[in-house]
Amino acid sequence: MTNARSAGTLAMLLLCEIITAPTSAIVVSPASLPTLTAGTLFSQTLTSSGGVAPYVYSLSGGTLPVGVTLSSGVLSGTPTQRGGYAFGVRSQDNIGAFVIKGYTGTVQNPSLALVPASATAIQGVAFSQTLSTAGGVAPHSYLLETGAFPAGISISSAGVVSGTTAAAPGNYPVTLRVTDASTGPGSYFELEPFTLTISPPPTVSIAVAPASVTEDGATNLIYTVTRSLNLSSPTVVNITAGGTATSGTDYTGGVATVSIPAGATTATITINPTVDATVEADETVILTVAAGGGYTVGAPASATGTITNDDVPSASITVAPASVNEDGAANLVYTVTLSAVPLVATSVNFTVSGSATSGTDYAAVTSPLTIAAGVTTGTVVVNPTADAAVEANETVTITLGTGIGYTVGAPANATGSILNDDLPTLTINDVTLAEGNAGTSNATFTVSLSAPAGPGGVTFDIATANGTGIAGVDYVANSLTGQIIPAGASTYSFTVLVNGDTLNESIKTFFVNVTNVTNAVVGDGQGLGTIVNDDAAAVLPSVARSHTAGPRPDWSRAVSSEQRAVSSGRTYDETARE
Repeated sequence: MTNARSAGTLAMLLLCEIITAPTSAIVVSPASLPTLTAGTLFSQTLTSSGGVAPYVYSLSGGTLPVGVTLSSGVLSGTPTQRGGYAFGVRSQDNIGAFVIKGYTGTVQNPSLALVPASATAIQGVAFSQTLSTAGGVAPHSYLLETGAFPAGISISSAGVVSGTTAAAPGNYPVTLRVTDASTGPGSYFELEPFTLTISPPPTVSIAVAPASVTEDGATNLIYTVTRSLNLSSPTVVNITAGGTATSGTDYTGGVATVSIPAGATTATITINPTVDATVEADETVILTVAAGGGYTVGAPASATGTITNDDVPSASITVAPASVNEDGAANLVYTVTLSAVPLVATSVNFTVSGSATSGTDYAAVTSPLTIAAGVTTGTVVVNPTADAAVEANETVTITLGTGIGYTVGAPANATGSILNDDLPTLTINDVTLAEGNAGTSNATFTVSLSAPAGPGGVTFDIATANGTGIAGVDYVANSLTGQIIPAGASTYSFTVLVNGDTLNESIKTFFVNVTNVTNAVVGDGQGLGTIVNDDAAAVLPSVARSHTAGPRPDWSRAVSSEQRAVSSGRTYDETARE
């Protein structure tokens, strides 16, 4: 009995606890859920207030709509069942207080829309169009409700309209029953209008833009293939290629066919020029629409794009001969060479410098040098001006400058020399001096040039030679080889030592000869040295002039002997006169 009462009391207490749960200040939002539609994604975040955050949410009773879940306080998903729903959500705060929020409502029927609502089939061309439906729960099924497709065209339950028809061009409207896969009371469908248009084949044309591009640039030739109708099926268009450019060598992107997608009227072909360094003519790429199925060739049927050459030759320069005589017949010929054959006439700029003066030392030349199309070389001719001036060798340097249609290569300059071929005239003077009574005296000869010596100087040999004077008696012999008057100088001194004596004698002579002369013209290559006697005649002793009969004495011999005796220091023999 006691146990029974205890059990009854416990049951009553438990029941009272459930019924008399303490009220909670927690409030759950939203108060009601927004509209749910079958097949439409739904999401609603629950929030609570009045308790101690955070809150934990859980399903406390009832059933969530099919396709919807509760996670971390978010109701989300795509309802798949139409009809009513009722469920409760428990919101419990951080200290254990909770409240149960109930939600009721109806999952609404979907709204269906057929996509596309129309399509175009081409006479005699296989046609296929897959229909789809927006709204509701997939998969959808399709059924011809009213009307009729043209002969040869049908629709499958999966919504594929296909077939080949020869029906007359025109519009063929039908009504399709579209049923979705949602559950609930009965099945849900809608009647959707659809129109199939039968058309003769569309025309296809082609155009290109831009019309030309540089081969080394970033821009491509874009050919646009245009179909005259926007069809629900693709059209494969045949393409042929021509022109002077070679596919795979001069460009990439060549195709034999291009497909215009369903629902579009155009497709593009991209021709990408191949970068190279070859100087060549501009090249063309001609794409032509060829006959094919499901279209006719329209106008324009072909389009021409041009790949413009943007490579230019490099220019270099040389000179040959490297040097010429200023008074000679040869000229300095500077040859400008292009690294490739130019397609058009090319004007190469240049400047002239060097130690030679244009218009004075050579006939003036003017820039630019024009090299004809198809030719790789041109020449600049420098013609030296003949003159008689003795001067240094001079240079003419031609340097290539930048310009249009070429680049400056190496060598960019060339230097030619104009060699002076006017030589100075060489002469040597005559020297006269008294011999002196003792020792030696200097007879200094000067070798002179009519103009300063040119580069390398003037070289020669110089030596004394006997005249009436005797080397070793009247003068000291002197001989030198490889003597030089340096470049820029014009004189050279040569000294001959003359022996002095006290002998009264005749004037004596000797020669200085200049031989083996280089870089000068010999005007007078022999100098005359004159040794003037500066000694008085000797005084002769008196001699008896009475003679016996016989020949007259030769007094000149006696004087001569006396003089020789005095000169030699010997005792004069008066008997010589007897």
